[in-house]
Amino acid sequence: MLMVLKPIDTVQPNTAEDSEKKLKNISRVICVVVLTALLCGISSGLLMMLLHFVAHSAWKYSDGTLIVAIGNEKIRYRMMIFVVNGLFVGVCKLLTSRLIPGETSIAGAIWKGKNLDFLPSFFKSIISIIAIALGCSLGREVAPQLVGAAVASEMHKFFSQKFQFLSDNHRPLLVAIGAGCSFAAVYQVPLGGALLTLEIWLGSLSRQNSIVVIIGCCLAAFTGTFLDLVVPYSVSLTTQMPYIIIPAILIGITNGFLFTGYVRAVQLLDPLKPKASWQIALYPMVALTILGGLCIPYPELAGNGSNLSQMLFSETVSWDFLAAMFFLKPFVIFLCLTSGTPGGLFTPTFTCGAIVGGILGKACAYFLPAISVQTCAFLGAASAIAVSLQAPLAALGLTLELVQDFSSVTPVMFASSIGLLISRYFKSPSTYTARKE
Repeated sequence: MLMVLKPIDTVQPNTAEDSEKKLKNISRVICVVVLTALLCGISSGLLMMLLHFVAHSAWKYSDGTLIVAIGNEKIRYRMMIFVVNGLFVGVCKLLTSRLIPGETSIAGAIWKGKNLDFLPSFFKSIISIIAIALGCSLGREVAPQLVGAAVASEMHKFFSQKFQFLSDNHRPLLVAIGAGCSFAAVYQVPLGGALLTLEIWLGSLSRQNSIVVIIGCCLAAFTGTFLDLVVPYSVSLTTQMPYIIIPAILIGITNGFLFTGYVRAVQLLDPLKPKASWQIALYPMVALTILGGLCIPYPELAGNGSNLSQMLFSETVSWDFLAAMFFLKPFVIFLCLTSGTPGGLFTPTFTCGAIVGGILGKACAYFLPAISVQTCAFLGAASAIAVSLQAPLAALGLTLELVQDFSSVTPVMFASSIGLLISRYFKSPSTYTARKE
């Protein structure tokens, strides 16, 4: 029986012409990413320069920290700054919402395909930066992320209309890269910024996404090095293995429960933001005036919390102080958040975790004197970020890069993974998905 062989199809599915076209298109996309990353790095640097200028001018200091400067001012002057801050935020938010309305949600642009409007995003970022410089207890990362995302959206619009080699499918990728690059530039965390972009904004660690995101975050962080944007935390990681694993496990369990509740509180409070005109104008002034009053005995409550975190990482603090911070710091964060004042939750959450870690470390030190309270504070901050972001790799990269010390990677992974397991059991969202902006 003869076998009839079918003729072989000699036409290749991918011709040289197709490969050349794909390569050309990829190279064009990378060029747009490079340009976007450079612009994000520069814009982030300018925003941080504005933050430092306003903070140093308003609180009259050139050296030292914000909380020391606030503590050195007279009570009347402190209260005046906080009241003016609230008035500024309320009036500016009301004017921008009426005169230049538009889409300012990074999540909406990435996950729902909406167009970010540049002018509303830019003015919202300026309001956020000035509010935080004057003492608002929220994070500074929202402003550069929003400007970076808006710049990326404009880049997509320009290149898709002018040269027509970018499709609508490229918009979410570019916007995510813009937000991630700005984060990487502000905190000088190229690895953490890239992982945050991939895990949170894109929800994918695919090879194709990873290449362009890493390129963008590296360039943005490199640009930021010329602008001297941030000083890394100095942490006294003195506790040696295996002793540190005991508090790491305890901190992971505690933060798993506490920060699941923390994120749920953010989710419940976010819809309470002001919507009517009088609420938009009034709520920030009321919230920031209350914050100013609480800063009379505790100036450490002011600002995003970076100075307080550094204090917990390097100094010995009393039980009374830790107990006060445990209740008051989350309260002022939620107060500012509910008032509608634009700001982030990254550094405030990091600080709240450091407070919890400091308390547990102080308790463990009674039974195991070899344990460092400062090391436990850092482990608390790391696990809080892991639980709140719901992104284990990003949290690990961010926290280790922020202190520029990878010797603590094992206890950080213990604390973070245990906290994440507990939060996943309760199906906790991240702070990014819990908020509507």
